[in-house]
Amino acid sequence: MEKDLYFNWHKYYREHLLQYLLVVIVFVFSLFLLLQLKDFLYKSLVVGFLSIFYLTFGIWHHWEEKNLRLGHVLEYLIVSTIIFVVLYSVFLS
Repeated sequence: MEKDLYFNWHKYYREHLLQYLLVVIVFVFSLFLLLQLKDFLYKSLVVGFLSIFYLTFGIWHHWEEKNLRLGHVLEYLIVSTIIFVVLYSVFLS
């Protein structure tokens, strides 16, 4: 029984590895851009893009899994808002 749980968990992450790598790559690249850019407008665009990307990715991921619920949308909306507020506070204030 424990072996089945491990196999299913492992299989899930193997199937979604590219998706999670995409998220990590976009976040790392965005943070690199934020550290390099000097213009307020460009930094604002990167912060906004990253927040919208996270929200869109999360909704798309659950839609693809066929388990999208209002709770998922609200969760991703709240987290993407937190991402926006934190990055805005750190890089744009």
